[in-house]
Amino acid sequence: MFIETVDRQRRNAVYIRADRVCGVKDWPGIGDAPSDAEVFLLGAPETLMVGEAANKLRQRIEQALATK
Repeated sequence: MFIETVDRQRRNAVYIRADRVCGVKDWPGIGDAPSDAEVFLLGAPETLMVGEAANKLRQRIEQALATK
């Protein structure tokens, strides 16, 4: 149950395991720039920054976990 999103530069695909996400924080863009999200992973000390708004990413993670 991987979620596909994009990196902060919105160029490369990033795959996140939905069952390892323990938190998502929104980082609003400056001016007209779109929002980014910081993804906190269970069991990993690092985080991922992705080029998608946190609320959209949360919804997709919840859907993926509900269909598991």
